[in-house]
Amino acid sequence: MLEVFLLMFSASVHSLAAVDNVAAETAAPALVAAPLDVAQAPDEAETPENAVATSPETGSEDAVAAVPEGSTGTAAVEQETDTAKEIAVLPESTDEPAAPLSETPAPDTDAEQSTGFAAEPQIASGRFLTALEVRPILNATRGNWISVREFGGQDLLYISHLWAWRCGLHEIRVGVNGAAPEVWQMPECRPDQPAPAAVLDGDGLPYRSFPRRSVQLIEVHLLYDDMTTAQLRFNRAGIVIP
Repeated sequence: MLEVFLLMFSASVHSLAAVDNVAAETAAPALVAAPLDVAQAPDEAETPENAVATSPETGSEDAVAAVPEGSTGTAAVEQETDTAKEIAVLPESTDEPAAPLSETPAPDTDAEQSTGFAAEPQIASGRFLTALEVRPILNATRGNWISVREFGGQDLLYISHLWAWRCGLHEIRVGVNGAAPEVWQMPECRPDQPAPAAVLDGDGLPYRSFPRRSVQLIEVHLLYDDMTTAQLRFNRAGIVIP
């Protein structure tokens, strides 16, 4: 019995030694650290120059890639320039409501003789009583001098805007469809009133009626109170109102 026991004990010792050797051989490779190639492995704190940024929330690549080193954004500028080139400058409308015929900067002696009017003193009162103050307004609002409206089966040709600035005018003449311009009466200017150019009861109406859609071409002549003149020609399409 003793011999059997000794044989079994010896076999157990040899088995344990074999297991230890196998475990040592298996774990040995894990204990040896792989050499780090410093030249090839970048620092984790640094980002490669051409890397694509990754969103920390979604983990997806950003749509915009990083700009390579040395780039000054020239490509973006060129792209913006190309886009700008595609935006063409539109020409001015050919349907301008008014086209200047002429404007006389100096007193018209012929008009003075033919109309019986005389040049009035030009004083800047701030109340728009003379051509000195009224002319800049009318020059800036040429498209509003007159208007045409279809109403009640007729064409109504208005000169309301000219009435509003009549204190600097001697006379308004209007010609329709090539006819010779004729005088259109206007109310008198009332400088003694708070609103000298106001239209009062009894001043009449600032329009004339014509057959429906018959007014196509209108010519307007103004005589300012400094005896200068201005002329404009209008077409229906440029001045018709609803």
